[in-house]
Amino acid sequence: GRASGVHPSSHARAHAVSHTATHPVSHPASAHVDAGPAEVGIGPRVRNYSLLARSYALYDQGINERLRGNYGSATDKLAESVNLLDQARSNQRDGGASTLESMVFFELAQAAEADGDFIFARDSYAHCLRAKPQYVEAYLRIVSLLASQGQLPLAMNWLKEGLKECPHDPRLNDLSTVLST
Repeated sequence: GRASGVHPSSHARAHAVSHTATHPVSHPASAHVDAGPAEVGIGPRVRNYSLLARSYALYDQGINERLRGNYGSATDKLAESVNLLDQARSNQRDGGASTLESMVFFELAQAAEADGDFIFARDSYAHCLRAKPQYVEAYLRIVSLLASQGQLPLAMNWLKEGLKECPHDPRLNDLSTVLST
């Protein structure tokens, strides 16, 4: 489930509202006048917050669907969440992946794995790790998935990558010991 007790869409909405409230907005009667420098950036930011809020809501719904055993619905909602995050990222200055993106890909991988779509699960775990290379749980899952599918060389490659990123994690080190024997 969720890491906090805050409802995702209300938190995102509150953040967007508080953010836009700090910027001057033109009076409705002067809406036809060109916007000043402070007003030009409001539209894209509000659009981004809206995309992020919708993405987070779908992420939350996807997790709940996965927990109910509705894996097809879960993957649909999580895939849509990924698409919205991708749109939001294209509007960001740095264009980098977010922690939320890694979390959505992780949940998408778990739903796909539970549904028996191991290739989609593997690819989603890989996307998760590209977004956040220190996501130890994703290394554990992708290595276990690949090993269970008989793809030991590929599993070992992911494990080595995980140990490079997180060399002191005891779970990765234990998994390394298990797979080496």
